[in-house]
Amino acid sequence: MERGSKTTLEKMETGWRYCLKFVSTGGNFDEQSSEVILSISKESEEYAKRLEALYEEITSIPHFNDSEVILKDSGISFFHKETQKEIAWTVSVCLQAYLETNKVKVSHVLTNKDFKIFAESTEAYLEGKSFTITKDHFGLGKLVVSDKQEDS
Repeated sequence: MERGSKTTLEKMETGWRYCLKFVSTGGNFDEQSSEVILSISKESEEYAKRLEALYEEITSIPHFNDSEVILKDSGISFFHKETQKEIAWTVSVCLQAYLETNKVKVSHVLTNKDFKIFAESTEAYLEGKSFTITKDHFGLGKLVVSDKQEDS
């Protein structure tokens, strides 16, 4: 986020799910994001698909006990379940950083629901929209994006 921008992340808990809501409260965020129009390019779409394939490769390996796992296609290896999650998270952060740096939209080409939510939430952020991410007790997530931009 830009220096000087003010945002609020609100965590609301209910009996069987939790909700994370992103709300803009003014500053540079509104000024910059209200002018951003995300572009679409084949290069960006291909890069996002490559990251999605890597994310799927990492997260698709069942890993219950600590044991060495080596992913042949990517050359990634990990020993602990927590490391597997951290590597997957790093891939999603790479996508978010790419979107923010290049001001592009790629969510329309992504098919993995868990990975796609990273792109959709970043795109909403860049467009100056508020969004809410919810997860139920089964870990199933949902993203709700407001069509209007937040006022300061």
